[in-house]
Amino acid sequence: MQKDIMFWLSGAKAITRKDNPEVYNIVENLCISKWLPMPKIAIMNEQWMNAFATWWKKNDSRIAFTSWLLEKLDKKEIEAVAGHELTHLINNDSLLMYVAYVFVWVASLAGQILLRNNLYSSSSSDNESKWVNGWFIFWIAFLALGYLFYPLIRLAISRKREYMADLWSVELTRDNQAMISALRKISTNSYVSKANDSISTFFIAEPKIWGIDKAKEKMRSHAVIKTERKKTSIRDSHPSIDDRIARLQNY
Repeated sequence: MQKDIMFWLSGAKAITRKDNPEVYNIVENLCISKWLPMPKIAIMNEQWMNAFATWWKKNDSRIAFTSWLLEKLDKKEIEAVAGHELTHLINNDSLLMYVAYVFVWVASLAGQILLRNNLYSSSSSDNESKWVNGWFIFWIAFLALGYLFYPLIRLAISRKREYMADLWSVELTRDNQAMISALRKISTNSYVSKANDSISTFFIAEPKIWGIDKAKEKMRSHAVIKTERKKTSIRDSHPSIDDRIARLQNY
């Protein structure tokens, strides 16, 4: 079910070995080195560079790449990205983030139900006013958890898993420079047009949502005015590329 949701939202289409034997060989060699089952490969027909991994059962895992990532990155950089995504499968990260997302949604829904119950009971008698006020305070607590605390925790988990996947990819490929150069290239245009906030944490880089013209304008502005190192914010689903590269350089 999870993979179907991701494929539907991202527009990924499964391919066979005949469609792209080079990518299959890259992923297969990494899997053999760690005795991992071979995931299915999918392609997003996007003029941007990004990738994600997902699974519900370990024998039915998927790794998806955008078409431009496979076109613009060299073999070692694609291998680094594949190692990053395989790490997410090894560590069950996609399932963890899916559960975290559902947990946040349930907490938010519970808050809405409590609010409706409180409004419905607003005409209660004076004897019930204390009970109603208690439910209102309970709703405020759920509201804070569902819309403030839990989303920040989910984003913090996502950032932590991205750092780990970067480093474990280096362990798989024995090449930190390939991971660094791949991240630098991906950061220039990771804008997956069909992605949205609900699945942004699954991608290797944050798939900011822009129209084609706005994305191109944004990329041009980055090339001109990006002079300072970007810091990671607690509201980011991914660490900044600069922070990720710094960790890899010090690894």
